[in-house]
Amino acid sequence: MTRACVTFIAVAGMALGLGTALPAWATPTFPANSAGDWAGTIGPSGARRHVFVHIRNTSAGYVGRMDSPETSASSVPIAPIDAPADTLAFAGGGARFRGDWDASSGQWRGTWTESGASWPVSLKYDLEDTSPARIARRPLPTVRTPDASPPAAGR
Repeated sequence: MTRACVTFIAVAGMALGLGTALPAWATPTFPANSAGDWAGTIGPSGARRHVFVHIRNTSAGYVGRMDSPETSASSVPIAPIDAPADTLAFAGGGARFRGDWDASSGQWRGTWTESGASWPVSLKYDLEDTSPARIARRPLPTVRTPDASPPAAGR
C-alpha cells in the first residue's frame, strides 16, 4: 500500500471512531435531579407568555416558585412538587404542569393546564438571567397557524 492510502485509511478510521463518540458528548442526559431553573413559553398562540420555574432540593424535599413576567406573577409558590425518576409534576397559582424527561433534547415535555385549558410545553434548563428587566426585552416566539394569511402590504 502506498503511504497516502495508509494515511487516508488511518484518518478515515479516526473520523469514524470520533463520529460515533460525538453524539454521546452532545446528547443531553437526565439531570441529577429536578432542581434548577427551568424556562418555557405557554398559552394560546395569541397570548403566549414566558414561565420560569425555580425548583430547589432541600432536606424536606423539593420546594419551588414560578414567575411569569408578562402577567406580573412573581415568586408564586408551587407545591406539591412530584419528581420521581423521569417525571415532573407541580401545581401553583391556579396552574398545573405534568411532564416527562426527554433525554434527547434535555427538556421536560408535558402539559400546562390553567383556567380550564391545556397546552403542550417544554421546560428547558435556563442558565440565563431571568430578571424582569431582561425578560421584558426577550421576544416571544412567533407562532403562525396554517390558516393565517400574511399581512397586507403596507401595514
